[in-house]
Amino acid sequence: MKGFLIPCRAPLAIALVLAALAHATTVAPGFAQEVRLSGFFDIAFGSTRAEAQDAMLRHQGVIFDPVHSDENNLIFDGGVFASFPAGFWVFGFVDDQMHTAKAIIQPPEDLLLATYQNLLVLFTATYGQPTRRTAFFDDPFEAGDGFETYAISYGKGHFATLWTFSDGENENAISLSIDKDLYIPIVFQSGRLIDLALARKHLATTTGP
Repeated sequence: MKGFLIPCRAPLAIALVLAALAHATTVAPGFAQEVRLSGFFDIAFGSTRAEAQDAMLRHQGVIFDPVHSDENNLIFDGGVFASFPAGFWVFGFVDDQMHTAKAIIQPPEDLLLATYQNLLVLFTATYGQPTRRTAFFDDPFEAGDGFETYAISYGKGHFATLWTFSDGENENAISLSIDKDLYIPIVFQSGRLIDLALARKHLATTTGP
């Protein structure tokens, strides 16, 4: 499973979460329990930009951001993800097919870890035990010392969870993490389409305009 990083409020690379999970515990062997991941809730992987935009705008409070959207990305602000207010949403496309959906949760700093834990419980109940998970602090920080969010903001606190789903040749994934900006990115990604997007990006980089 590869990751894809697009500039400007773009889909978080699953690869970044995999890097954070380099020393993680494998919680469940293989893939998540007999669960299939075909998209981001009511938006299937492979949906067109028009289909994804129409689906998102049916959700209360969601506003399309035309300034930051482009041919390969759709950006939305507002709305709610699983009862948590969302800061913004990003959808990545290749050949007008959605490969990545990302929701950014921006809880108050004093509720950051509790929100992450609540989402972890929710996702585990929905998708089964995660494939890999990590949660630790580098010295001199530790859980319960009152400096948890400070540690995270300086790259000394590491929280990331990954679920992977296989349908044979294709491997899709969900990642849940906390970033240095004290946001909680939630990423749904299609393995087949992200590989295509990476190939296109590599080709554009090597061949030039």
